[in-house]
Amino acid sequence: MRVLKRSGLIEKSVVTLKGNVTCEISSNHEILLTQLLFAGFFSDIGPKEIAAVLSSLVHDEKANTDKKFVKTEILMRKLQELQGQAKLMYQVFNQCKVKM
Repeated sequence: MRVLKRSGLIEKSVVTLKGNVTCEISSNHEILLTQLLFAGFFSDIGPKEIAAVLSSLVHDEKANTDKKFVKTEILMRKLQELQGQAKLMYQVFNQCKVKM
């Protein structure tokens, strides 16, 4: 409950817009994705970059890891932003004593 409150997903035991969006996301990273959406993370990049960033949040054990990936300046910047937001979320979970 504390994680939801600190993340702005509920206020006074009522689900917020952010909370509703989080409920609609089908991912293991729904809170992180919601935080990115509401922070405008995706607003300055195109569809290809959005797909690349989102693919970094999907784990596929059968994926071919021999593929070469194009690392553009935009993607590297977005990766750093994503990692920063993930660290913030980790701190919230840790402070609320939620094991990850």
